[in-house]
Amino acid sequence: MPQIQPGMMFEDQDPFVDPFREIDGRTGFYVNGEWRYVEKWLLRTGFYDNRADPTLIEDGQYAWHTKFVHFGLQTTLPGDVGVIAQWMTGSTVMGDVLYSNGAHAVDVEYDSYFALLSKQSGRHRLSLRYDNFEVTQNDNTREDNNPENGYALTLAWQLSLADKLNLVAEWISIKTHHCGWVYYDLEPTETETQFQLSLRLRL
Repeated sequence: MPQIQPGMMFEDQDPFVDPFREIDGRTGFYVNGEWRYVEKWLLRTGFYDNRADPTLIEDGQYAWHTKFVHFGLQTTLPGDVGVIAQWMTGSTVMGDVLYSNGAHAVDVEYDSYFALLSKQSGRHRLSLRYDNFEVTQNDNTREDNNPENGYALTLAWQLSLADKLNLVAEWISIKTHHCGWVYYDLEPTETETQFQLSLRLRL
């Protein structure tokens, strides 16, 4: 990234990120709650805040203040079609406050949701999932362009071969627009597709 090169704003940052490094000694928290109704509906919500001090840096690693809230739903539709859905929104910031809108040197908000449908029939299970995600940039730091948005589709088929042995075929297609890819001479909009076949043994 241009901004972590010598002479740039974040030159003290290592060329890698250690996401579990303790920087400021602050204690974060996560609270979660759920509600069940007639063994068919499950609603869940939670809030996370690591309470980090985003102005601190230690051994090439910045403290990022990250927080988010999420809401989840699980139920069963007629025909024994299972449904799982979740929405999450939050923010993460790093560096001093530099802008009149109160934004830090790096200041983004993120939002994502997914919905999954799954149907069991004998030894077979078919699942379809849709994901959508977006990153909104609040800062105007040059050569550190972070906005991103995209969506993904996943189709999976699972065959139960034995009690703990499954054959799984999975197809995934993801389309992403990420402005920062231009720093690596890549197009800002890309579509990637993956197919994988796996044999899974649960112990």
